[in-house]
Amino acid sequence: MALHLFAGVEGYAPIVVGVGDVGQLPPIDASDNPWRGDPGYNPYRAWPTAYEGFRTTFSIDLPAVWRPPAQQLALWRAFYQDWERLDCIAAPDDRGIELPALAGAAADIWATVASGCPTLLEIDGLAEPEAPDVDEPLLGVLEELLRPLLVGGFLVRTAVYDDSGAPTGEEWSSSAEPEGDPLIVILASRNAAVDDAEALVDRLSIELELREGVLAASTVDKWQGQTNRITIALHPLSGADNLDSFNSAFGRLAVACTRATHGLLMLTRSGLDELLAEAPARPGTPLGEPGTRTLPRQTHLRLLGSFARGALVVDPASASLP
Repeated sequence: MALHLFAGVEGYAPIVVGVGDVGQLPPIDASDNPWRGDPGYNPYRAWPTAYEGFRTTFSIDLPAVWRPPAQQLALWRAFYQDWERLDCIAAPDDRGIELPALAGAAADIWATVASGCPTLLEIDGLAEPEAPDVDEPLLGVLEELLRPLLVGGFLVRTAVYDDSGAPTGEEWSSSAEPEGDPLIVILASRNAAVDDAEALVDRLSIELELREGVLAASTVDKWQGQTNRITIALHPLSGADNLDSFNSAFGRLAVACTRATHGLLMLTRSGLDELLAEAPARPGTPLGEPGTRTLPRQTHLRLLGSFARGALVVDPASASLP
């Protein structure tokens, strides 16, 4: 209940029930907020916990998330698997993306993203990267995917609610006249990958005369706590030959997957399944992982199971789209 409404009835009842935000996805540094998804464990919950042991106090966790479209709720639940339930503020038709006329692979890929379903695109046929975190061939495919979308222009639609949560109308933002949160943000874990992504953003912004707020790039670390309409994330395991403490850090993957209000596209080189099947098991829990102790590869597999998955084979000489 909003504070100004609660103030009107405060003191009239012998028992007061407080309902608030039970927490957020794990931060990158678990020492800042050591929440593991366990009810009552988060020290940054939104209501005081000093009265929970009183006989006259009733406390209950009702976890809900406002950022994702309803179609992404399965992915969020994969992060929050210890909760008995996790609800979504947005109804299935409360968010939408209107696409331009597209052709070929770009049409299929962006249609899946526009449906709201988290989308994983595995790309095969690429030239070898300079390093797992310096992958210009992969970003070249992304540039070819973005160009027809930005040339044709697109719109995002968001439902507006009153104080009771009832929809009262819609807000629109377009790539021609962007308003509010950034429309598209490219996220990567390492600085080198973001440097290349920022160069991509600069090229397209100049070529297509994009307005500020249409396309941006950032590291996952810097984008924590921020919101955008469409996320394009480079999977931290793309091109890797093993699981390590950096590319398996649960917190970074959680942030990358939970910034978008309308669409999520995860890009990776092909071979994720083989990597996760063959990688040696690593005991313990990756930094910031909530819930029970699971091995990194099991965690990654659980999350991948919530994505709509597609495969794209490109010409290694040109990285052009079919």
